[in-house]
Amino acid sequence: MEPLGLSGDAPYDCEVTKNNYFQKFSVWRKIASTTFSPDTCNPGLTGSPYQKIAYKTLTQDQGKYFYLDKTAERGKTYCYRVQAEFAKLTSTGNPFNIVESLASKEACIVLMRDVPMITKVSVIKTSTSDGEIHLRWTKPLKSQFDTIMHPGPYQYEIFRSKDNSGFTSVFKLPFTTFSQVIDTNYIDKALNTESSQYFYYVQLTSGDNYNSKSADASSVFLNITPSDKKNILSWQSSTPWANKEHTIFLKNDLGVFEYLATTNSPSYQHENLINDKLYCYKVETIGTYSFENIEDPIYNFSQEYCQKPKDNVAPCPPITTVENICDQINGETNPDELYNTVTWTYPNLGCTNKDEDAKLFYIYYGETIDDPLVKIDSQYFHEEFSILHYAQNGILGCYAVSTVDSLGNESVLSNVECVDNCPFYELPNTFTPNGDGRNDLFKPRVNLFISSIDFKVFNQWGNLVWETTDPKINWDGTTNGGHLLADGTYYYTCRVFENRVSGISEAKKSTFRFHSFNQRLMFSGIIENIGVIIKIESEGSNKHFTINSPISKDVYIDQSIAHNGVCLTVVSFDGHTHTVTAIKETLDKTNLNELVVGDKVNLERALLANSRMDGHFVQGHVDTTALCTDIIHENGSWYFHFSTNSEHALLMVAKGSICINGVSLTLVHAEKGNFSVAIIPFTYEHTNFSDLQIGQNVNIEFDVLGKYIVNYMKNLSINN
Repeated sequence: MEPLGLSGDAPYDCEVTKNNYFQKFSVWRKIASTTFSPDTCNPGLTGSPYQKIAYKTLTQDQGKYFYLDKTAERGKTYCYRVQAEFAKLTSTGNPFNIVESLASKEACIVLMRDVPMITKVSVIKTSTSDGEIHLRWTKPLKSQFDTIMHPGPYQYEIFRSKDNSGFTSVFKLPFTTFSQVIDTNYIDKALNTESSQYFYYVQLTSGDNYNSKSADASSVFLNITPSDKKNILSWQSSTPWANKEHTIFLKNDLGVFEYLATTNSPSYQHENLINDKLYCYKVETIGTYSFENIEDPIYNFSQEYCQKPKDNVAPCPPITTVENICDQINGETNPDELYNTVTWTYPNLGCTNKDEDAKLFYIYYGETIDDPLVKIDSQYFHEEFSILHYAQNGILGCYAVSTVDSLGNESVLSNVECVDNCPFYELPNTFTPNGDGRNDLFKPRVNLFISSIDFKVFNQWGNLVWETTDPKINWDGTTNGGHLLADGTYYYTCRVFENRVSGISEAKKSTFRFHSFNQRLMFSGIIENIGVIIKIESEGSNKHFTINSPISKDVYIDQSIAHNGVCLTVVSFDGHTHTVTAIKETLDKTNLNELVVGDKVNLERALLANSRMDGHFVQGHVDTTALCTDIIHENGSWYFHFSTNSEHALLMVAKGSICINGVSLTLVHAEKGNFSVAIIPFTYEHTNFSDLQIGQNVNIEFDVLGKYIVNYMKNLSINN
């Protein structure tokens, strides 16, 4: 390793900024020059061929900004760019919202040329066992190699590898004096150049056993991926010089390679070909070390590679829709008449890979969202784009359709469309088991899509006298032991388990059309799951949020769920996702309006009457938002600092409860609208606190007990 210094004028023109936004310089490096050109609309070097080697430097030397690169190696060309970085600072001095400047111009340099430098690794014969590669190198500069300190005799030794590790010696060239004229070309033979890439380095050894080694350089290795009426060429090489241009050659019918195309990138698509016809190629790279007194340009050939294009491109899938007959079902419906209508579109609409020889459609089905999709039917392309499917357990299931061409290439599956059963289960209030053949059995009036029940009959003293799990019931008025029960009034309870597309689930009260009572929902601030927003739709001043989460399979219409602490009502669900709607007032008072697709939200369903209260009473009514001002990781936990309007200061006390994004937390400190909370690792990993960034807003609901006390004291003060 050798030190290498960079410098630039100080002061920097943009160094003096409002609020001291300028923070630092970063240094970026690349071996050999590149054709990369910074984008003035998207400044910065992130994502460029350069690597950041200095993250923060403001060092100056003799009136210039200065950086010393201590990792440079002799014989390599290093190219550098420098960029300034600007950011806001938190109250503790941590930067956020970092912005990169336009990068400086590229500056390249080569260290001491007292080592050999490879200038050619070119395939001159392609074979599996008798291939040949032409290797050439240049001697160290006489003015930079100390022959007094390192006298002769000398020797060049060539090392070779197939995987850029485990190099072995393949050739030695001794010579007496450094100025002696020698041939620095070598033809490496008996190689498998057809399917192997080769790596080399050249080592110079002097009489005092001093070794100077060149940088590694590889042959150009060509790969071809066949596709429909085209071959997709790509090649790679690892060299200390930069390959800035690539020429592709194609063998003609006379066996001679002719020019085909030139490109700046290491890939090329040869299109409008004839399928199953053999095409042969080789690629020539044109490179440079970007400094004087060395071979320039540098030309190298890949091996020859032949490939036949073939139709292996699958057609596009259609778009699938499914309709069931839930709106037609009544108590007289025969289960054998239930069916789903599966419909799909013409697959080439809006498709970039149009396939003119589409032949078939395959229809796939799974009974629940967790079942694998299995092919159940096929239909020829010229027939109607729909089928009727009679499922075994009602009208539930998930469907998808694929397109198949005449060569058997099958598209990916279309969108998966799921439909659900619409269970009906209605029980009578009385029956008369007197043997007259009428109303002798207690059985459901309607029984559709029910998997099982938990049906229990009790006498007037509360003793269990009969039970069953069969949805058909068929109770004849006897005990489970077969003894006839006396006439009288008996009571029953019945839990119903439905066949649903999300699996077997217990029926909600709404299934039985019981009267719904208004109730005040309550939450605890103990997050059940994290959901991910997959779609946001605006409708007037409202927004509809579709969330994918583990609890989505268990929700039901009109259910209330806290999303980031905001109580919202489920308006639809499909087994994998559920959708809720936020009105303008909610969007204005919470951080929901700032959410985007891909954001995570904390989810909690309303408490049951017999639930444990592990957090504190939370209503799901957000009072305001607060800005995250700092995040400190300390001793395995995190301290989050926030600020909000000081008018809320009376609602916060140290060691009191507060709900942040739906999470029940204890205040560490609270003063004049500034407050902090401590987050343990479990909470950090199981809520969206792990994604929270400085400068983002969170939803705040203050302790309801504190709000009542503050309100009472205000009214008391006014009345007095």
